[in-house]
Amino acid sequence: MRAAALAVALLAAGHAPTAAGAACGDDLGVAGVRRIERPAHVLAYRPEPATVEPGALFALRVAVCGRGAPAPDLVRVDAWMPEHGHGMNYGPVVTAERDGRWRVDGLMFHMPGRWEIRFDVGTRQRTERLAAEETVE
Repeated sequence: MRAAALAVALLAAGHAPTAAGAACGDDLGVAGVRRIERPAHVLAYRPEPATVEPGALFALRVAVCGRGAPAPDLVRVDAWMPEHGHGMNYGPVVTAERDGRWRVDGLMFHMPGRWEIRFDVGTRQRTERLAAEETVE
């Protein structure tokens, strides 16, 4: 049964902002890193394992950098299958690791096809949605 609420992670107060742009997420490695760039934020993520299989649990390593905006202290993650009009059967768990870095566990694309990973990033007062498509074969 799908969890009612999105997984949420809040960074503890006092974390410093990180640089935006091409440097955002450099520590995630080179292979398999995807980037989403928006006016307020840059988000880089890498799935673990690198190849996502239908029906298999996977995780994401995520880096979020502010771009002329305060560094985000909130990250919510969910996924949606647009052609089928449904999301995942599981609610992911988002864990703050350090300055702008998160780990998302418990993701599962339970069927092949086009999925949209939705990242809501920001603060308690204001969030921005960033989305990326992943095709699972």
